[in-house]
Amino acid sequence: MPKKVQPPAETLTAAEHYQRALDAVNRGSNRKAITELTQAIKLNPTYTDAYNLRGLARRNEGKLHLAVADFNMAIKQDANSAITYSNRGFVHLELGDAAAAVDDYTQAIKLKTPLLESAYFHRGAAHFELGEYAPAMQDFTKAIKLNPDYAEAYHARGDLHRLLLETDEALEDYSKSVKIAPEAPIAYIRRAEVLRAQGEYDAAIADYTRVISLEPAVPDLYVERGQLYDLKGSSMLAIQDYLHYVEMGGSRTNKPVLWVSRRIFHLRLERDLKPEKYRTRRWFDA
Repeated sequence: MPKKVQPPAETLTAAEHYQRALDAVNRGSNRKAITELTQAIKLNPTYTDAYNLRGLARRNEGKLHLAVADFNMAIKQDANSAITYSNRGFVHLELGDAAAAVDDYTQAIKLKTPLLESAYFHRGAAHFELGEYAPAMQDFTKAIKLNPDYAEAYHARGDLHRLLLETDEALEDYSKSVKIAPEAPIAYIRRAEVLRAQGEYDAAIADYTRVISLEPAVPDLYVERGQLYDLKGSSMLAIQDYLHYVEMGGSRTNKPVLWVSRRIFHLRLERDLKPEKYRTRRWFDA
């Protein structure tokens, strides 16, 4: 069967260029989409949807300032486009401009964006970045009320509770997050960190074990679980995790391999030597 012949680009309308761009974005071909949308805008300089979609494609390409410029043009053409304010707010967050993100998401909420729970969640994240904890808590709670299965919102609210030293509330939110999204590792780690601080080592170990099953190639997880075994006196299991960490090459963001190697030696001495002899070897303290 002969292939369908595509019409030459110069004969396409702005809407046809837009449709080709939309297909390209759905395929992950953002550069192709940008080219098509640029053609659509040349043919129709007031094409709001084309500016908005090109902004999204540029954001996907990491061209954040150009994305903001496109969203600005889209809003100039249609100041009542709630989705464009949401899109620009998200890029402002990525650029570290949390105050601008708050303004954009507030406008999106006023305009009744169809993604209302997402707007509240991201405005809450922006408030959090600004240190505005009360409105952040309100927004995370509103997002959860709108969507009781919003795992990220529970996670974010858990982080805020933790920051405010409300550990019981933090644990409750982390637990809801992992129940909704059991394949997402970060909430397990956050819950384990709180459990460790409370001395609940077995529960924290269970969380790290779950995360390791999800992300077995991350060295940090083994040293964190190893330290928990270490704290509860399970030296053999601690050594196994520490050895795994060392064999994986350690991490630039966690314990240096030298420290872990010293700790392994320390634990082996503690295990193999009589206590009275071990206590004389103070230079092996980790």
